[in-house]
Amino acid sequence: MREQEQQRTAGNGAHGRAWFAAAVGGLALAAFAWRFGWFQHGSEGDRGSWVNRMLVSDRTVAVPAGLRPVRWSNREHPEIGSIAGIDRLWNTYDLSQGDPLGMTCDDDGASELFVRTAAEWAKARTQGCYSYSTVAMMFEAPFLHHAALWCFLEEARPAARSGFDSLDLRALAPLFLPPSVDRWKIERTGGDEWTLDDGTLRRMDESTFGWIVPLAVGDYDGDGSEDLFAAAGGGFTQGTGRNYDTLLYTWRPSGRLIETSARLGIGWIRGGDGIAEARARWAANCGLPEGRRFRLRGRCECGEWIEKSDERIHWLEVELVARGGFLEGAYRCKNQPKSVPLEGTFGRDDAGVLQEFGIDGAATAKIGFTYKYEGGTLTIEGWRCGSGQLETDDFVAVGSVEDAADGAENAGPRTR
Repeated sequence: MREQEQQRTAGNGAHGRAWFAAAVGGLALAAFAWRFGWFQHGSEGDRGSWVNRMLVSDRTVAVPAGLRPVRWSNREHPEIGSIAGIDRLWNTYDLSQGDPLGMTCDDDGASELFVRTAAEWAKARTQGCYSYSTVAMMFEAPFLHHAALWCFLEEARPAARSGFDSLDLRALAPLFLPPSVDRWKIERTGGDEWTLDDGTLRRMDESTFGWIVPLAVGDYDGDGSEDLFAAAGGGFTQGTGRNYDTLLYTWRPSGRLIETSARLGIGWIRGGDGIAEARARWAANCGLPEGRRFRLRGRCECGEWIEKSDERIHWLEVELVARGGFLEGAYRCKNQPKSVPLEGTFGRDDAGVLQEFGIDGAATAKIGFTYKYEGGTLTIEGWRCGSGQLETDDFVAVGSVEDAADGAENAGPRTR
């Protein structure tokens, strides 16, 4: 995973049928996971940790009829009494676990600031201070996760639609933490194990591990559907490399659970971090024509390693349809000649994230990209990282919207 993802705070129609399809899709995948032994049994005592997780809402806030209130895990965050009380927590709640956290403020590490509260930590981050070592990053993680959660709760809205009523981690395990794939082939490598530890979902294979804790739900991006906010982390099973992150997920009408973390703001900036402008931009489909298919062609480097890099680069074809700032489509290339489904979102500014769904309903890769849309031409470039992998492979593709005469208007992505 790239450094910007490791350091990132929060970077660091038929809706009824859609959410029913999402639930059915999740159950079907859970059955698949159970049948093939993806999920390792925990103790009976673990059951209360992942079935019907206890979520509470702010009883002091009136919620319009028909909407679901913003909710959070009282078990994981008992310090939150109300959303209005977050201001006090931000300025007074001690997150230091004993000794204050030391933040490095110079490139040579000669200067340090010591912080205890989210307000002090946010000020240090704004000044360019950072955690210098793996150990410091570990002690910084509570600041990252608490501050980003508090920012999420202050900006999230009641939602008209939900896909997270039960928060059944057993059913969602391979969706939150997809099983590993080969770096250059869309094939599961096997060897993944999932466990539950007091509500924390963990995945491990022979080289990497990851964990995730769902913490809150609410409509963060303004599309009317609940988004799930989670704390997460991971690293190498052999070695000291670690990363800590905050993630966002939502159910899509396709029935897929997708990661939408690119929509999160910077978790140490309160007051929305431009969320009102971002919501308006997504609602306007980020300036792209709504529901029109783009055909893009370019090159990628997803083939097995070849010493001469020019021999590794090969052709790439992508089809994308954008609606409400979300993307759906497919790609194929010399290394993957069959159409591979894609789904994702535009994020803040000129960036976004796609997920690849090449096998069984769980993501097989994450694709980070930047884009430019000028004069009817869309250009995207970025990287692909297979599930369970840490290395990335680059790509670039350029194309324009299909003519309406080709039957592309209001069309979905095609498959071959």
